Amino acid sequence: MKALLCLLKRGPIFGALIYLAFASGCAINMKVPIRDPEPSASRYVKPSQSAPVTLYFADNRSADNKGALLTGRIPMQLTTGDKSFEPVSWLAEQTVKDMLARGLPVQLGNDAKGPDTVTIQRIHIENRRVSGFSPFETFTSASADRQACANTFRCRAE
Repeated sequence: MKALLCLLKRGPIFGALIYLAFASGCAINMKVPIRDPEPSASRYVKPSQSAPVTLYFADNRSADNKGALLTGRIPMQLTTGDKSFEPVSWLAEQTVKDMLARGLPVQLGNDAKGPDTVTIQRIHIENRRVSGFSPFETFTSASADRQACANTFRCRAE
């Protein structure tokens, strides 16, 4: 402790260096902005008569999954721009953007239920960081069911 005080007396530069060394190891409940992924450069070879499809997304996550979307060693607040992170709507928007980038005629439906519905069952983000000087890592997983209806008399779940 005496050595630390001795260094602090020598000048504000040593004090600033020591502060930065300790502060860089801390990450308590930090805000983490979610960036949109890069659109895919791969394109699907589509049939000549591909009909446009409207995708609907429904949230069927359990209360436990909604409450524990994010787990891991570091508590953090996910944000998109200036608002809090809404995982189902973000996943829906990014899925449609990627399909459009691949050349598929898809649009996002407004309601949560329609002829082509993707039902989100689970979304989970696990984070970890070994120390304050190591990279921040996340692992994201999702589970969903897709229901496609060709007509009003026949539906199937995939």
